[in-house]
Amino acid sequence: MFIAQDCGDTGRLGEAAQYFTAAKKTICIDHHISNQSFADENYIFPHASSASELVFELLDEKKISKEIAECIYVGIIHDTGVFQYSSTSAKTMNVAGRLMNMGIDFTEIVDKTFYTKTYQQNRIMGQALVQSRLELGGAVITSVVTKEQMEEFEVLPKHLDGIVSQLRVTKDVEAAVFLYETEEGYKVSQEMVRELMRDMGLLSIRQDAKKVYAKERRSLKNHLNQQFEVTRPNEVWVSDVTYFLCKDIKYYICAIIDLYARRIVGYRVGKRNSTQLVKSTFKQAYESRKPAGQLLFHTDRGSNYRSYAMCSYLREFGVIQSFSKAGVPYDNSVMESFFSSLKREELYRTKYRSEAEFRAAVDAYMVFYNERRPHAKNGYKTPMKLESIYFGEQREPETMS
Repeated sequence: MFIAQDCGDTGRLGEAAQYFTAAKKTICIDHHISNQSFADENYIFPHASSASELVFELLDEKKISKEIAECIYVGIIHDTGVFQYSSTSAKTMNVAGRLMNMGIDFTEIVDKTFYTKTYQQNRIMGQALVQSRLELGGAVITSVVTKEQMEEFEVLPKHLDGIVSQLRVTKDVEAAVFLYETEEGYKVSQEMVRELMRDMGLLSIRQDAKKVYAKERRSLKNHLNQQFEVTRPNEVWVSDVTYFLCKDIKYYICAIIDLYARRIVGYRVGKRNSTQLVKSTFKQAYESRKPAGQLLFHTDRGSNYRSYAMCSYLREFGVIQSFSKAGVPYDNSVMESFFSSLKREELYRTKYRSEAEFRAAVDAYMVFYNERRPHAKNGYKTPMKLESIYFGEQREPETMS
């Protein structure tokens, strides 16, 4: 029997591939999204943080020794960048906690295997940081190490661990790209590619693509089903992203509406239609509103809303996700109507001289929409007024316009 772990294809087995081919039975335990299920038996879960997490699931926990626990913990911290990558889930942290309870010296493991570097490793990392560049308006940081530099600093590819993690923690950076040269050309970290694909909701081309597609369609349920009338605030939120060109630069506006009074409960403006944009918008709304009951969050099927990072984040709060049917904009007509009003009543009417002026106009319209604009659905009350009636709050009279 041959068991392959943390390996997406036979090419990654190196010299051991001959033993894999000769084995009577083969098993693959992996979390790479590109895995083609090449073994006889495959235990592949792309949403897992690491192959080590999957190994833990398969073992009888009562039979895991301290030494085995240490090995599993090492695998988890290296594949998650010590729990920094978006692949880290609540389940990952639970597994790590159970391993810690087995008596492992987790601080020493992290320090010695992840953070401790040789003098040569520190030098090549410094070189990579010095020659790094910011791209896409500062959203992405990139760096490249050549073969000549690796020879100069006396390091091998295995000594480059930690460089991409250091690049990732640069302030205001959303993604890091690190390349190093090999005999075959330049290589990029598979873990980094996997992280980016997850955040963008992308799948690799694989033999079982039809099954994956069908499974995804089944999982993206439309719980709202165009039932836009609700009985209380914070029962259903709807969200979407639109864009607007200002001085030839595309700005993305993400907004969240509470269906009860059609109130804007969160919005953000950014230069990238990313998971981070929708996540930060939801975070703003959730921290402001602090929903007490069950919350349904309805959106379209955009990759930013379907990304692993976003779905995991919503699950932490017990939020139920709902998705419009493919190609049916009426499933999210409240958001479509709001963005139409925003552009018709404000954005299309003004030629903005700067980004600051554009952002200020968006801010002002959101206040106007919530506090001064009457809605027919609300009996011609403003969203703020209708909510104040529901909560029995006394607010200052609002100006109608």
